[in-house]
Amino acid sequence: MVLLRELASEELDAYRNFFIGEYAEDLSANCGYSQDKARHQAQLSFVQSLPDGINTVGNKIYRIENNYRLVGYLWYGLNDGGTSVYIKDFCILSEFQQQGFGKASLQALEAELITQGIFEIKLRVAADNPRAKKLYEQFEFTVTGFNMAKTLDKP
Repeated sequence: MVLLRELASEELDAYRNFFIGEYAEDLSANCGYSQDKARHQAQLSFVQSLPDGINTVGNKIYRIENNYRLVGYLWYGLNDGGTSVYIKDFCILSEFQQQGFGKASLQALEAELITQGIFEIKLRVAADNPRAKKLYEQFEFTVTGFNMAKTLDKP
């Protein structure tokens, strides 16, 4: 149903623009950042996480495809000496949501990771995304903590 295809170097710009837009929205909604601050932070995060682009060691970015159509993206980084991964970005494009592509993508990822000897997946779910939380719970992800923040008054 889906193919996880590694992102080609010529596709990185399109993904970067997508990621920055999506992550900036997340930062604005969940951290209360202004649009400008959120966009700046999203750009900074992308550049710092992928200093060598798609060749950055320990990172993999996939196009999620169905019949050669882009339906989403998945990006993970290796953790714990390569024994686990942290999903940095997982998004099914809005027009393809609720069609089973998220489930199929996680199944494909799990199968691939097992063949590599990786047996743990970690991730963060935004507080305002109950649909994603439900999907991960269906795959037996467990809550390991909560991200919390407080803005201090300036003197």
